[in-house]
Amino acid sequence: ERTPLCIFSISPKDDNIAFLSKQIRMIDPDVGIIIILPTKTQNILKQPSSKDIYIIERGFDKNMFKMLVLSIITGWDRKQEYKDKVQRLELAMEGADIGLWDWNIQTNKFIINRQWAQMIGYYYEDVKPDISFWEDKVHPEDLPLAKKQLDAHLAWETPFYESEYRMKTKSGDWKWILARGQVVEWDADGQVLRIAGTHMDISDRKRFERELKRQRALLYSLIDSIPDLIYYKDLEGVYLGCNPAFGKFVGCHRRDVVGKTDYDLFSKNVADFFREQDRLMLISGQARSNVEWVDYPDGRHVPLDMLRTPYYGPYGEILGLVGIGRDITNQKQLEEELKKAKVAAEDASKAKSSFLASMSHEIRTPMSGIIGMTDLLKDTKLTKEQVEYLDIIRKSSDSLLAIINDILDISKIEAGKVELESIDFDLRDTLEDMNDLMAIKAAEKSIEYIYLIDHDVPSRLKGDPGRLRQILINLIGNSIKFTSEGEVTLHVSCKGETELQAILGFSVKDTGIGIPAKHIKKLFDKFTQVDMSTTRKYGGTGLGLAISKQLCEMMGGQMTAQSEVGKGSIFRFTVVMEKQIDDGSSRLLPLDELMNKRILVVDDNATNRMVLKEQLILWGCRFDEAPDGNNAIFKLKSAVLEGEPFDIAILDMEMPNMNGMELGKKIKDDEVIKDTRLIMMTSIGNRSDVDKFKSIGFSAYLVKPVKYSRLRECLLEVMGKKYMDSDHGDMNKKADSVISDKRKKDMRILLVEDNEIIQMVTLGLINKMGYEADLA
Repeated sequence: ERTPLCIFSISPKDDNIAFLSKQIRMIDPDVGIIIILPTKTQNILKQPSSKDIYIIERGFDKNMFKMLVLSIITGWDRKQEYKDKVQRLELAMEGADIGLWDWNIQTNKFIINRQWAQMIGYYYEDVKPDISFWEDKVHPEDLPLAKKQLDAHLAWETPFYESEYRMKTKSGDWKWILARGQVVEWDADGQVLRIAGTHMDISDRKRFERELKRQRALLYSLIDSIPDLIYYKDLEGVYLGCNPAFGKFVGCHRRDVVGKTDYDLFSKNVADFFREQDRLMLISGQARSNVEWVDYPDGRHVPLDMLRTPYYGPYGEILGLVGIGRDITNQKQLEEELKKAKVAAEDASKAKSSFLASMSHEIRTPMSGIIGMTDLLKDTKLTKEQVEYLDIIRKSSDSLLAIINDILDISKIEAGKVELESIDFDLRDTLEDMNDLMAIKAAEKSIEYIYLIDHDVPSRLKGDPGRLRQILINLIGNSIKFTSEGEVTLHVSCKGETELQAILGFSVKDTGIGIPAKHIKKLFDKFTQVDMSTTRKYGGTGLGLAISKQLCEMMGGQMTAQSEVGKGSIFRFTVVMEKQIDDGSSRLLPLDELMNKRILVVDDNATNRMVLKEQLILWGCRFDEAPDGNNAIFKLKSAVLEGEPFDIAILDMEMPNMNGMELGKKIKDDEVIKDTRLIMMTSIGNRSDVDKFKSIGFSAYLVKPVKYSRLRECLLEVMGKKYMDSDHGDMNKKADSVISDKRKKDMRILLVEDNEIIQMVTLGLINKMGYEADLA
């Protein structure tokens, strides 16, 4: 604890008194000192030059001594309290990074704290305690104004002193300082003696203000340069500002718009409308856009696309609105022109479609005559050379007819005239009918056509089977056309399904000539082929793939191509089909008759085995497979020994080492497995083969590619009555064998046709088939 007062009762010399006082003050400069001398002088109080040091003589008045002691202690307490306050203030200022200064105007003594010095990069001890130090550091451009503001306060013209100026730091940089102060001492005449205040670094604030001014200037520059009408109002509808375009719109300078309302600038009807639009936007709190017709001062009546949006305060409250209006006269005119152009284009498209339909009919009529007469001529006695000429005519006619069909299709698609059907159909039946045609085309080039459909692909669908057939025939036909050896494979899978829809995936793979990578991207463009020369080997219009891709996209799918020169191509596409509502009444699968029947498929081609596997498993059969004859015999015998013999074995005719007939003979000659029912699978299927198959012991035979409907009938027949005696499986049946001769004689046909050539061709074909016909 500090001591406020020291009292010495001694008789020292005068020089010892001074020495003693100095030593005590070095220990505590604030302590009070009373020295009592032995002199008997009454009531004499002497005070040396040192502050708070009192010398009294013995015999002093006790009351006066008491008052002296109280006075010293009270003064000491006040001084300590003041020092504590100053210390707390300095700590607060230090925490707030605020400098303090105190200027004695009489002596020019300038006292600061450490923060003041550190703010401009100096140590406290380095700052000269004179006002001249401050004057030297203030920027010469700012000093006159700072002194003027200071003088105004010292002259009692302003209640306090405040000034912003730059000060040079010790490192040579400039800092912005905010100085504030107030007179704290003056004499009886009002003469200022002392002023004190604070010192704050506002450099960051100044930089922010400069950036804010720059951005504001840029914003105003942008707003002013925009030709659209821009304004902003408060919640009462009073204009707070606008750009020059809006000022021009209302017919006055933009500064004259500020403070006005719509009723000051427009007629009452227009102002009422604008205020209502403002109100609706402010109620919703969302941006609102509408087209408004307004009158310019020059009399023009123009449409404005007006956008109103709220602007917000710092706490998210709506302070007013911003409006942006754009003259859309040109846009309206363009819309009208586009409407007219659209109508003209639709009329032209209709005319084009009508013309193409008419031309198609006109061309098809003589083409039908050419094709029909060619068929009739081929059935007459002709030389070999004449037959070759007729074949050329027929092929050329077919090519020309294909071109006509493609051009008509692409024209309809482009005109938006193609509408997809939505009818119930069976996918497998549709594909099987098409596969017969494709298999014949493949057989003509001695290549194999393979058809695989996954067992999870739904069959009863709703859509346009005709357009689906068109896509597949185009892709498969191309693959057959560009493949000279090997095979063409169609694979159908289910890519995804819901209760109502199924996404079907189709891939057509071939081992043909392939396509260079640089031509893949252009493959689906109209009138584009890999070889565009006039002597191209394969012919075609270059429209087939373009038509197929567009039809695929109309069905909600996509089409892609992948190819490598010399190794073949793969075309993939998807379509989205609706499912038929299945009440269970028409379900054929699985079959109660084929459930758990063990069937062995013997074929060296893995794809062919997979084709049959998918369908047989779907019907509930127990499937197994073998790649050759020896493996098949081993499996058949093993099954018998295990007590679960195979019910049926389907044997491929053409296999290496041991063909189907040889394998069948071995099976029937073996006592262990001779009871296995056999079905031959062949790509030939002539009537003369039936006796050979029967003599070996085959119960039936199938023709590749195997139709699922025929496979089902064949299996059911083999499991029941004899199959070989029926006509099933004969691919060379003629149309006239379906109807008996008696039925033909009883049937009469009426032909209605105005073209004489078509009449002659059609009547010739009807008579050739053994029917009678009348003409109208």
